Formats: sequence, structure tokens, C-alpha cells
Amino acid sequence: MKNTIIMTVAVLAILAGVYGLSGVMTQKTVEQQEPVPLVYVKLWELQEDVDTKSPLTRELVSVRSVEESEAHQLGFAGDVQLSFKPGTLFRRTIEKGALITPVDLISPDQEGYVNFIIAKNRLPYPVTVSDTSIVGGVIQSGDLIDVLAFTGGNSRLNREVAVASTQVKQAISVTPIFSGIKVLQVQEHQSTDEQPSVTLLLELDRSQAVTMTLARRISELEIHKSLGNYDMSKLHADAGDILPDFESVVEHRAEKTTIN
Repeated sequence: MKNTIIMTVAVLAILAGVYGLSGVMTQKTVEQQEPVPLVYVKLWELQEDVDTKSPLTRELVSVRSVEESEAHQLGFAGDVQLSFKPGTLFRRTIEKGALITPVDLISPDQEGYVNFIIAKNRLPYPVTVSDTSIVGGVIQSGDLIDVLAFTGGNSRLNREVAVASTQVKQAISVTPIFSGIKVLQVQEHQSTDEQPSVTLLLELDRSQAVTMTLARRISELEIHKSLGNYDMSKLHADAGDILPDFESVVEHRAEKTTIN
């Protein structure tokens, strides 16, 4: 009888130990099976249809967060980073709802940008001017500009004009050459010795390029940021507008300005 009681107690003790051990193991298993936090990937979704060479704007795309597993299925390994640099264009026609990547875009600092953006039968023409010769604000790729020529500004003539009481044969004037010219690319130059300058790569036809070459040799160029449609003749001024005693004769023929 005594032995039976001892055996019963022993069996109960063993069962209690086994139950306690199984509880600890179950708890560890539950702890190990806690859900792993979801990882999301940032993608960019197009909000409307775009054509080739359409400019990229922040309003055209929206952020779309998807689970990492879904992103992998879509072919994305991680977050997609887009650069919203001014002048960035779409390389091709894309429909609304498509996911955009840098491969779909081309920016002004990328190789081949000028050849991509330039229109048919146009050529890129570089014009370098000082910062002070740019009027109307910061000029960026894709902007439209007006080109003006300042003629007759040598120091000897300036002294003559200052004391002029009769007509001076050589005129001093600012004359518009072109309006609505497209800027393909902008390159800034920094120098400690000289005044900072900017090179504008302009989109011109051959006739405009010839005129620009002549204007660069006989005048100083000034660049105005275009503000829309307006009368270009209002951009013309000569020394007679500033000095009452100085008469400058300007003859207009067939949309060209001849200075006499």
C-alpha cells in the first residue's frame, strides 16, 4: 500500500514536470512565431497619359507604397528615386497608371539630351553671356528667350554722346533680333578671375544661326526671358531715348532693322 502511494506520487510528479516543460516549449514556439513587420517599397505611378518629350512635373506622378513581396513580383528590388530637375522629359509615350522609373526619363545633364530634345531641321547654337546680360530671372532648359543686340558701345563714342548736340553718325541702340527661342541646355561657369558667365545652347534654324553669328561679332548680346506674345518693336531703344540732344537714325525694312 505504501509503495503504491509512493509510485502514484512519483507518476504525478513526472506528469507535472512534463506538462510544465511542454508549456514552456509552447510559449517559446509562440514567441518565435510572432509576425514579422511588413516592409514597403516606394514606387511612382503616372496620373495621366503623357507623350514623348512631355516635361516631368510633380503633379504628374504620385507615390504608391506596395509590400516588398509584391514589388519583387513587379520587378522592383527597392525604392524608386525620381529626379525632378527642370527640363526632365519622358523618353516615350506612357499611359496613365504605369509605374515610372528613371529609365523612362531623360534630364539635361544626361548624355544625348540635346539630340533627344532638338526639333527637326534645327541645330544647337551655343551663346555665352555674362550673368548681368540675362534679364527676367533664372533661365532653365526648355525656357523660351528673346535675344537683343547692343551696338555702338565703345568708350570713345560714349564720350562723344555725352557731349553731343548734333547727330552722331554711328548709332547706339538696343535692337531685338529673335523672340521665342528655345533653350536646349544651360551651362554655368564659375571663375575667381572673371565675371561668372552662362552658356545657353539655343535651338536655331540655319538662317537664325547665320544672323546670330553676325550679331555676336558686331554687338553685345543680351538675353531676356520671354514673357509671352508682345510687340517686339517695344524692345528697341536708342541713345535718343536717353539723351535729348543725341539723334539716332534707325530705318526699318521688311522686319529687319538697319542702323544708319
